[in-house]
Amino acid sequence: MSQGPSLLQQWMAINVQPEFLVAFTGLGAEDIGDLQDLEEQDLEKIGMQPLKRRKILRAVAQALSQEAVSVVPQSRGTDDVVATCLILFGILFLCLPT
Repeated sequence: MSQGPSLLQQWMAINVQPEFLVAFTGLGAEDIGDLQDLEEQDLEKIGMQPLKRRKILRAVAQALSQEAVSVVPQSRGTDDVVATCLILFGILFLCLPT
């Protein structure tokens, strides 16, 4: 069974011009997180023009910020917050001098 394109492959299809796809892949990125190590000099080495390099680096920053948002835990429900407050109140009560 064939899996669909990886997140990195999807990102590259949108952000990297076709003439640079092979060279970009040759930089060694295996997943979207590897892009955080991408530097302008890497893009210069594969022959990318200055404005295209800046555009790619902006797209990398955006992709990494979106990835960070996607792994942030969801906020707790009201019941969890109330339970946590009750536990903390109980601990505080037990710590009060008698």
